[in-house]
Amino acid sequence: MDVTDLTVEPSMDSLTKNKMQSSIAMTMSKNSPARDNDISMIDNRDTSVTSSHVIPIEGTYPKDLARAFPRVCQKAKSGVQLCHAVAAFVTERAGLESNYAQAQLKLAQSAEAEDWSEHCTQCWQTFREALEHLAQERWAFASTMQTSIVPGAKTFAAQQEIQVQRLITEGTKMRWAQQQMSSSLDKAKAKYERKCQEAIDMIATVRKSDNMPSTDTNSLLSDSSPGEVSPSKELTDKLAAGAGQLLTKMWDTTYAFGRNPLERQRSKLCGCFEGVIAAEKHYFQTVQYTNAQRLIFVRKINENLHALQLTEEQRLEYLRDILMRMQKAFIDMLSRSQQFVEQMKTSANVFDEMADIEKGFQSLGSQEEVDVNRVDLSINPFYLHMTHIQAKSDDGQRMIETINSVVAELIASENRFLQSLHRLLRTHENGGLSPTTDLFGASSSNTHMNFLADEGATMTNGWIAMKDQTNLLLEVHQEFQSLLAEPVSLILDTMKREYESVRVSTQENFLKLHSTLCSDTAAHKRLQQKLDATSRDFAIGYSHLPGSPPVKANSHGIEVTQALKMLSTNTGFFNEKERRSEAKLRQLAKKTRLLQTQLAKSTSSLQQSYQAYVQESEAFISTYMENERYRLQAGKNSLQSLAKAIEHMLRSGTSVGNKALVEFEKIDPSEDIAEFIRMNRQPRKLIKHIVANYHDNDILKVAMREYLVSLDASSSTASENADKFLRSPTSGMFSPIFRNDALREKKLSRASTLLADDEHAILTKEDNAGGSVSSEDESANSGIEQDDKLVEAQPLEDSDFQRQFKVINRDIRRKLVVDQHHDR
Repeated sequence: MDVTDLTVEPSMDSLTKNKMQSSIAMTMSKNSPARDNDISMIDNRDTSVTSSHVIPIEGTYPKDLARAFPRVCQKAKSGVQLCHAVAAFVTERAGLESNYAQAQLKLAQSAEAEDWSEHCTQCWQTFREALEHLAQERWAFASTMQTSIVPGAKTFAAQQEIQVQRLITEGTKMRWAQQQMSSSLDKAKAKYERKCQEAIDMIATVRKSDNMPSTDTNSLLSDSSPGEVSPSKELTDKLAAGAGQLLTKMWDTTYAFGRNPLERQRSKLCGCFEGVIAAEKHYFQTVQYTNAQRLIFVRKINENLHALQLTEEQRLEYLRDILMRMQKAFIDMLSRSQQFVEQMKTSANVFDEMADIEKGFQSLGSQEEVDVNRVDLSINPFYLHMTHIQAKSDDGQRMIETINSVVAELIASENRFLQSLHRLLRTHENGGLSPTTDLFGASSSNTHMNFLADEGATMTNGWIAMKDQTNLLLEVHQEFQSLLAEPVSLILDTMKREYESVRVSTQENFLKLHSTLCSDTAAHKRLQQKLDATSRDFAIGYSHLPGSPPVKANSHGIEVTQALKMLSTNTGFFNEKERRSEAKLRQLAKKTRLLQTQLAKSTSSLQQSYQAYVQESEAFISTYMENERYRLQAGKNSLQSLAKAIEHMLRSGTSVGNKALVEFEKIDPSEDIAEFIRMNRQPRKLIKHIVANYHDNDILKVAMREYLVSLDASSSTASENADKFLRSPTSGMFSPIFRNDALREKKLSRASTLLADDEHAILTKEDNAGGSVSSEDESANSGIEQDDKLVEAQPLEDSDFQRQFKVINRDIRRKLVVDQHHDR
């Protein structure tokens, strides 16, 4: 609808205008329950979606963005995309936190080990329990996200998508209907102007066809006197009065063929006049309907924009709440974890490896007198000491393996966590994954839509801060992984390698030494057993000779020399058999003395070997002790480094979390919405009351008057029909056509004034009620695509609103009469 075709009615007196406004407002409030219900529904919706601490926003959607509906829709769609992005980000973050916590918890529960050192065992037990508590805290944080934050974020994103789609659809339909209404008004005006131009052209044609140089008033319509009625005229009057209802359609088409051309032209002129009357009626009715319906459209469009603004406020508030809750839970988790790190540090500081070394080796390596002829040197005290020390070394070696495997698994877990963070950042680098539903059709045009382009500064900074926090958290865990690999794992690997080297070499050397001692001991035992057997045979044979006293024994066996002296003394008394026994005894005595000499030498050698064995064992014990001390010191240092690395990770994570929390706290929905309004401000234009723009052709005015007068004079039937038409409910709209111009201007001015004041009263009521109801002039400028297949909107002459509008006009007129009476 062209704005130039509309005229604005002059303003009335201020007193009368105020009275009419108040009366219209009262009438509308009494006769518009639907509007009150709608307003109450909007008010309830406002209280349900806004936060508890709503800050007044500078500007509103209905007031400042009435003609920026496409930008409002784009921002709403971008907001839904951000909701899905945040929901996906939080979901993935909760998943990787859960996996990280499960790996840590499983590792801590399977890392049990004991050492011969009490301090080492207690320290590692403290570390294992602390690692388990840290994993449990992480698991609690992940569970909180998965059970409290993630479902809410997903549900909210889905609800926002459905709500925004519904509001956009409603707003688009209302603007399309408004545009169709404007198009109907343009068509009605164009039709009216066309009918007027056809009538003017037909008047000119009839005048040219008339032979008379000057035509009187009745010459355009009849060539006879007013008293004479032609047959064709009578037939026309009967048809107008309803007498020709029994004629067929063929007759309606061909009945005028019998008349002369002038009569046919005059008949066409009458048809043109009827067309002008009908077009003017339709035009004025369309203007009246448009003026009334525009108020309804303005109110509904303003309510739609207000609902979109409330939806945007709700979205920003909820996203801020999600980010704040997630961040506070993360910071609280890190804060609670600090106490377990303190327990680690305390346990590592009280680790006294020297006290354990002194306690474990104080009874080892002491000198003891050992009789090599009576004691089994294969299980000598030093061998028992070395066996005990080797058992301790085995415990230490298992402790090293446990700590080293735990540290290695921690590094592997950190590596997996870092890879997950990298994937998370890559996924949300260009806006995140596409939503599961595609109500807006964004995936077909732009999968990674830059939804941040429509966000405010604070929300954009919040989203960037969330990704920056993830990036900084990645750097923190990279540093933690480096600390685990560089000081902790490096110390353990170096210590393990050196410890194992010394341990294995010492054990091998001791085994060689002990094997030598065992072989010497075995040879000595065999010689001693041989001597014992020879001495036993000698003693038995000597005891069978007569007059032989018992043989004495010494430390090396029996006294062979003394026994031989006794044999030499009694030789003369022996018989032949006894002499043979004597010769055998002398051979045994010789062998015994040889074995005694060899045994004495073996004993001396074995004694010397054992002394060397003792010295070597003491050296081995000292080496073992130094090796264990080195192991305990290195283990202590590695555990202290582990505690410091965990503490650094927690403190750095807390610092990163606090920085992000500050940015999240700065998210201000009011500021973002105000910024969006300032950047896209297209306020509503002043709604001007539409007044029908009638023709201003004097020739047509005179001809219309003549036509109506001729109708009054032609027949009584036509007169009755004209009177009936003048008394019709809409005759006040069209009576200015066949009356004087002053009367037309007066009635149109009154009707237009009532409509204008009605519109002004409604707008005043809406502005006073909420301050957020605005209007929109031309929906063609709103950027909404129209469906070519939709049926053109036509004025609803018998709609509920028109009936209600007639009742409202009647009440207004009554109110005006009452007010005028009171004024008098």
